[in-house]
Amino acid sequence: MNAMVNVGRWFTLILCLFMALNTSAAVYLLIHIHVAWIGASLDWTGIVTYALASLLFLVAAWGLFKWRPWARYLSLALYGLFLSQEVKEVVFSGADGIMVVAVTLFTATVAWLFLPGVSAQFKQGRKTA
Repeated sequence: MNAMVNVGRWFTLILCLFMALNTSAAVYLLIHIHVAWIGASLDWTGIVTYALASLLFLVAAWGLFKWRPWARYLSLALYGLFLSQEVKEVVFSGADGIMVVAVTLFTATVAWLFLPGVSAQFKQGRKTA
């Protein structure tokens, strides 16, 4: 395994964990803001969506750590979805620093997942795991 594959793996793993924490924090904020501050009923659609995204990022992180082939596809789907959302926000709402960083990180992660060495490592991980 070359350095690009190994460093990219750890970078993607850390980004998955960050996204899981970020989406789980959004669940907490949705519950806290609606109940404590507004006193309104909960928006269960948003809570379930963020909780599911958090769980999927955690599962993807575990799969990336273990070089599971399905983790590559799950990561591609998750980062592709989040990348398209961020690009839409940049195009329609204008770019700020955080969005540019997010688009750059997600693009780099998707590009890393398409590298031939990464694909070969995931195929090899299936045989060894």
